[in-house]
Amino acid sequence: MMYAVSYSEEMSVLPSILFLSTQPDQGRALLEVTDSASRVDRRDQYELQDLDLASYRAVIISMMADQRYLQSCAAQLDTYLQHGGWITVNGHIALPFLPELKPFKAIPNPSLDDFRLQAKNDHPVFAGIKVDELNRRRGVAGFWARGANPPPTGAQVLNTMKQGDVPVDWVYRRPGGGCLFMHSGNDMWVTALDDSINHKLFTQLLDWIGEGVQ
Repeated sequence: MMYAVSYSEEMSVLPSILFLSTQPDQGRALLEVTDSASRVDRRDQYELQDLDLASYRAVIISMMADQRYLQSCAAQLDTYLQHGGWITVNGHIALPFLPELKPFKAIPNPSLDDFRLQAKNDHPVFAGIKVDELNRRRGVAGFWARGANPPPTGAQVLNTMKQGDVPVDWVYRRPGGGCLFMHSGNDMWVTALDDSINHKLFTQLLDWIGEGVQ
């Protein structure tokens, strides 16, 4: 596929964000309650190969995405990232579809304390949110994540578990290219017991993408 303009040029005037939906109604209520519909184009995941990604500032991928299908779109996603696109990935990587992705590693024989989430580096997506509360609901742990998709060399680790040993959330900016945001667990906007936190995480993710800063 040939592009008339570079991603960086087109994205400066096209801030749309592509949300790849894995179910007919996935994301619909979220966009309505957060008043985000004007910023997000929600499309069925299997439309990806037919979409011109140069029209989008970023792509959001759910933990429920068909990774086998995403592997068939690997060249398209890699080109998009290389030319300045931003991709947010949620979930456990089983079938890597980008060079920076590695298979998920669960924490072996975890204790309750191993699941405690710690902030390693500040990031706009998590501004004003107590991350140590994200992985628990009424004494039950593991809602945010239970392990990690290991980050590539040069990634900025945002949140960790197991006393800092497990990099749950990270951001990687390709030299001269785009930006990859990885959350190694459930979709970020469904994990907290308090929906106001879920909505805040989602809108701050969109804001961060729109501002174009790491």
